[in-house]
Amino acid sequence: MTDCTTPPLASNIFSLVRNPDQPTLDNPNSNPPIEDFQTGFEGYSDTDLRQYAKQRTTDLRCQRNHSLVAEWIAVLDQRSVAEGNVVMHHYMEKSAWEGMLQDAEEEVFIPGQADVNEAKDSIWWMWRVPFSSAFNLWNSVESLEWEGLELYSRFEYLGEDGVVQTHIPDQIVSGGIVDPKNMI
Repeated sequence: MTDCTTPPLASNIFSLVRNPDQPTLDNPNSNPPIEDFQTGFEGYSDTDLRQYAKQRTTDLRCQRNHSLVAEWIAVLDQRSVAEGNVVMHHYMEKSAWEGMLQDAEEEVFIPGQADVNEAKDSIWWMWRVPFSSAFNLWNSVESLEWEGLELYSRFEYLGEDGVVQTHIPDQIVSGGIVDPKNMI
């Protein structure tokens, strides 16, 4: 895993969890190169991974020894090493998402690939992106809020292989090209 790059002036936001029983985590992040390892998460569903992240970050917060959050998780799967990509998951309370759009006087909608759970008031978005674009996705969603999330979730930027063609939203955010929907 030596192919993960971070844009200039950005920082690494990842802390690699190799297996569920790992006693300590890289703090604050895991820096490449990452030695090969056997994962303890094989067979875990997206829901299982999200629940693990939520519980682990809650435990770490109680110990006051880590700054990880469960709102963002990055999943390395079978395709990641071969194709140079990562699956990014982002959580938000559904009611908070709706409130954000209402405050912006926008129609309430849920863009892109998302798992919505009404009973738990939750939305989990997922994007498969090149390693080199993971930071830009995170930064754009965190900085631009709903507009950034909508931009990276547009189906027209999703390749046939399921990987977001991030060079397009990256260029829109940087001002290199004009947003065809005039949202950014």
